Amino acid sequence: GPVAVMHTWLSMQVPDEDSITYTAPTISIGNEWKPYTLKISDFKTDNAKSKQRTIMTGFEKIRAIGWEPGSEGGGVDYEIQIDALKIETTRR
Repeated sequence: GPVAVMHTWLSMQVPDEDSITYTAPTISIGNEWKPYTLKISDFKTDNAKSKQRTIMTGFEKIRAIGWEPGSEGGGVDYEIQIDALKIETTRR
């Protein structure tokens, strides 16, 4: 069936800057419903002002999470519906 592509990003507030955006690998979505999981460690940035390429600390500085359709999906039109967003930390 047709495959759609979704981009996921999050924005972190940083001192002396507005924010730095981290992006996750793209997700290919088919016709069947299934849950998708992204780990914070999946998000990366190429912003030269970032002290860390991946998010290791400062989770409280995450200000926004967003999803958007990608143009790589071969012209497939789709709507993103988020039924649940669960953010977990590992217990120590």
